Amino acid sequence: MSPLAPEDRWHSIDIIRGIALLGIFIANISLFQIPHLFISDPPLSEGSDQWIQLFIDLFIQNKFFSLFAILFGLGSYIFLSRAQEKGNMYRKLYIRRMLILFFIGLLHLIFIWYGDILHSYAVAGVVLLVFYRRKLKTIIVWICLFASLLFLLVVATLFVPQEKLEAGIEGTRDANAVQVEQAVSVYHNASYIDWIVYRFSHEVIPVLKSTPFSMLTALFMFLLGLSIGKSKLVSHFEEKKSFIKRLWLITFILSLTISGVMFSLYFDMFDLGARSDVYIQMFMMFSAISHSLFYFSSLLWLLQSSRWQKILKPFQFVGRMALTNYLLQSIIGVGFFAGFGLFGSLNLRLGLAVVVVVFLIQILVSYYWLKAFHYGPMEWLWRTATYGKRQPLKKR
Repeated sequence: MSPLAPEDRWHSIDIIRGIALLGIFIANISLFQIPHLFISDPPLSEGSDQWIQLFIDLFIQNKFFSLFAILFGLGSYIFLSRAQEKGNMYRKLYIRRMLILFFIGLLHLIFIWYGDILHSYAVAGVVLLVFYRRKLKTIIVWICLFASLLFLLVVATLFVPQEKLEAGIEGTRDANAVQVEQAVSVYHNASYIDWIVYRFSHEVIPVLKSTPFSMLTALFMFLLGLSIGKSKLVSHFEEKKSFIKRLWLITFILSLTISGVMFSLYFDMFDLGARSDVYIQMFMMFSAISHSLFYFSSLLWLLQSSRWQKILKPFQFVGRMALTNYLLQSIIGVGFFAGFGLFGSLNLRLGLAVVVVVFLIQILVSYYWLKAFHYGPMEWLWRTATYGKRQPLKKR
């Protein structure tokens, strides 16, 4: 295997980002079909849908969000280091970039879908700036501290008495039942304006209230991405082979073990009652970290081969237009299920069919768009607003 040229190494990141977007789309496809209230207590799938949901929960849910967040942290490092090299006011430029992203995320959250990640990414991105000039060892210490904090937050729920957990779950289900019926009615029958008004109080406000926690989890993954950038794992792959191999092996063993435990919890093999849900959430958090690092190291290693670069190249086009394609997935997903009266029921087979068709179209559209233009439309808008002047879009 001959070493890749430097530009090909960064193409690998675009490919991994495109694959992460596919994983996010698969994870989101069930959420496009149900109200925000169902997130913590989704309707149970039946038949083949049950096995599809199990596969998504074990290998996709949260894992590709985390992979995408790692790449965001790495991308922030690249942006900051290049801006600093050019002598730009990199801090001011970067903060403006995050403020614009927050505004885009807020519009996405209010007018399209409750599952927006951009607003919390923007907040975490501003905090990440504090760590940019820190040494790698210092960042690793902070990663360990954040991991411990996230762990303690989840473990704290294990000390809640069983009776309170069961009463809380039942109370939430009873309260949600009426509100879910109202939500489905709004999505099916109300005008778009009424839909936005309803969503603002029932979905947007609760999501914004949870921003501190979502920001904290995003920041943790950003720090992993920042440490990858500072340690030169991508640009100096040949020198870092032994470390990447150890990372792959450790995360493979952890991911396999955690998936096995989660599988047993899903089928109540330990008879833990209401506490089973707490353990599932705890291991879901652990698996997001282990799986995302396993996927990253696996793909990074695989993409050192020019053969695999060619095979996976279609993902590169989607990855280069990540912001545009992420927003389009929300617009199409919500529009399809709400527009055809399918909102409120869960059909994963139909959902996966939508994912396959839409993502293939995204590959084709991204390919032809990037043949004519330098950036995706949202990427161009983001870049233009960041630099405060119109950026060249059309290729000559």
